[in-house]
Amino acid sequence: NTYPSPNSKHYHVRAQGELPVTYKNHNKDDVRSAVQRVINLESKAIDYVQALFGTIVERNVVYKSKDLNFDVVLELDGLITRPNTISFIDQIFEVKYLSSPSMLTGLIGQLPKVAVKSHHYQQITKRQASLHLVLVLDYDHGLSEGELEMLRVSTNNWDIDGFIVVTAKELGAASSIPE
Repeated sequence: NTYPSPNSKHYHVRAQGELPVTYKNHNKDDVRSAVQRVINLESKAIDYVQALFGTIVERNVVYKSKDLNFDVVLELDGLITRPNTISFIDQIFEVKYLSSPSMLTGLIGQLPKVAVKSHHYQQITKRQASLHLVLVLDYDHGLSEGELEMLRVSTNNWDIDGFIVVTAKELGAASSIPE
């Protein structure tokens, strides 16, 4: 029997310290550099949102709740709150990075997980929130009209209130993939 015991909570799928197959042909410095690039672009995207909305965006906000039927850890890339402003709806920002146009379909598949964030936020904080997707494109051109329409339809289907598309160039960085 090669199956793990039902009581086992930890499964090894590769040797400890072994990189996933996708990174086997890359050296660690290249991988580290690529990850740092994504982190920097996502941070610049929140700076962009701050300028767009004209207010400070809290970054990397984490809420934990045990009040629900199950434990919830809610991680938000960006959040704008104005608790003393009457009828203000909080703004949640979820930043997603795309290295190429072909990744858009995969992103759309993630939207159900993104959409649940505003529901969990409301349950935990008892405040209403509007959810916005911030899409960082790491290539020089934006989305085509067809891709924008696909994104509009998908975000609407999952009750995501809006989206912002910004390229690496607009964020002041050279694209990692030239046109």
